[in-house]
Amino acid sequence: KKLLKKPDVKNCKFSEFRNWVMVNYLLGTGQRRNTVTNIKIKDLDLENALVRLNVTKNKKATILPITKSLVDILEEYLDFRGGSPDDYLFCNESGKKLSNESCTNSIRKYNLRRGVEKTSIHVFRHTFAYMSIKNNIDIVRLQQLLCHSNIKTTQGYLRSFGFEDLRENYEMFNPLENFMNKNTVAKNFKERQK
Repeated sequence: KKLLKKPDVKNCKFSEFRNWVMVNYLLGTGQRRNTVTNIKIKDLDLENALVRLNVTKNKKATILPITKSLVDILEEYLDFRGGSPDDYLFCNESGKKLSNESCTNSIRKYNLRRGVEKTSIHVFRHTFAYMSIKNNIDIVRLQQLLCHSNIKTTQGYLRSFGFEDLRENYEMFNPLENFMNKNTVAKNFKERQK
C-alpha cells in the first residue's frame, strides 16, 4: 500500500511518477524486469487493454491482458511522458531506454524512500503470483500470464503457501462441504430426489 500511494503529479519529478507507474505495472502484470524495460509505447493497446511483449525469457512474443486500473494509470503516464510509438515506455529523464540496472536502482530507491525494505523487482512477480493464486486463478492461466514455458516453474510459486493459506476459506472449496451444504448442484440434486 505504501508503494501504491500516488505521488502528487504536479509537484514530483518525472522519475518519481515513472517509478510509481512501474510499481503499478509490475504488481499488475507480474512481468520480469527485462521484459518491462523493453516495452515500447506502440506495444500497448490501451483501447483493448492489451500489451504485446516482444522480449521474454522464453523468447516467445506474446500478447497479454492488462486491467482497467492499469490502463487508466498508463493513459495518465503517457499524457505526462509524451513520446512517439517507437519510444520505450519506461525511459530515463532524457527519454532514452531505461536500462535494467537503472530500473533496479530506481525501484530500490523508490521502495526505500517509502519505508519498504524489500527492494527486489522480482518480489513484485512473486507477489503477483501469490496474490493471483489467493484470488483463485487457475495455474494454467497463471503460467500463461507469467510467460512460463513449463508449468513446473509456475508450481514453484506455490512454495510460499503456508498452513494458514491452506486453511483460509477451506470449507468453501472442500468438495464434501460443498456437496453437503453450499453447492447449488448438490441442492438441486437433493430437491429432485424429493
